[in-house]
Amino acid sequence: MSVILKRNRIQYLDIAKGIAMLSVVIGHTVSPLRNFVYLYHLPVFFFVSGYLWHPKETYRAHVVSRLKALYLPFVATGLMYCVASNLLYHLGCVDHVMTSKDLLKQLLRVVFFGGTSQSPIFGPMWFLRSLFLIDLIYFILDRAIGGMLKLAIATYCLTLVGWVIKGDSGFIDTFLVIPLLALPLFFIGGVFRWYSLKISTAMVLVGFGLLVAGMFVLRIDLSRLQVGHAFIYYPVSIIGVVVVIGSSEKLYNAMPRISSIFSFIGRHTIVILALHMFSMAALIQLLHHAGIDAGNVPNGIFGRSNWWIPLTIWGVVMPLMLAMGYRKAKDALKGFFAKPAR
Repeated sequence: MSVILKRNRIQYLDIAKGIAMLSVVIGHTVSPLRNFVYLYHLPVFFFVSGYLWHPKETYRAHVVSRLKALYLPFVATGLMYCVASNLLYHLGCVDHVMTSKDLLKQLLRVVFFGGTSQSPIFGPMWFLRSLFLIDLIYFILDRAIGGMLKLAIATYCLTLVGWVIKGDSGFIDTFLVIPLLALPLFFIGGVFRWYSLKISTAMVLVGFGLLVAGMFVLRIDLSRLQVGHAFIYYPVSIIGVVVVIGSSEKLYNAMPRISSIFSFIGRHTIVILALHMFSMAALIQLLHHAGIDAGNVPNGIFGRSNWWIPLTIWGVVMPLMLAMGYRKAKDALKGFFAKPAR
């Protein structure tokens, strides 16, 4: 049995995004699965984004749509963390206090699509910046040259540039190299959609075995450009994509209730991406005040090894609860102000 990837079967992609998002949260804990999830979680997101990519009619319309979808969540999250920086310090979620000068500097960095010193809780948002740049690059290529073969050649050339200049500058690496290295995964997503490629059960099983073996010998982290050699990084990434997409179809058919949970997570990836690190840091501090040592909040890896499961669950559930609470409050306010005057 195999799955044919088609746009009208979006459930599988939502489930795949949910699996990848859960894997991102796991990757930010002291989990024995960290090396495993880093082999596939980001490639899945880039692949799905490429698979679902649909350009607008004009440059302006396309850029505006991407600004709304990617830039605004990035800025909103960054501004929120900057404004609440001193509160976050007293809560133990960050390790320093911001002066007024520091705050202004960080606000400007966020507005111009940079990071903030509120690391690690704001750190994962780099993904939105990279995806925005990848989308923009791909749109320009599509309009300028078009055609799958020409796009493949252009993608190869740009990616080669990324590998050549990798490691020369922190700014260049952050804003250009990471998007260029991830561009082929975005392109491959489009190829899967274009040719309706199939993923068989055997491919999933073999791929899973390879990933399990790979977790013991590979250390991959695209955000830090720890990607090894291109001839290793891309095959491993594609294997991870095949396993997750194929497994999503199996999960949907065999376990509809569990798959609905992953699908729900997959439809709320941005809010989880924005808030999961804050949620885990807050839980660790809350347990600390209760006399329970669940670990600390170092540079992006949370908790102790025996706490990774509850921290992962909380890192997913708390953002979802906050998002649902916000939505209900927003709807209630709309309903209140929409009441006709008597």
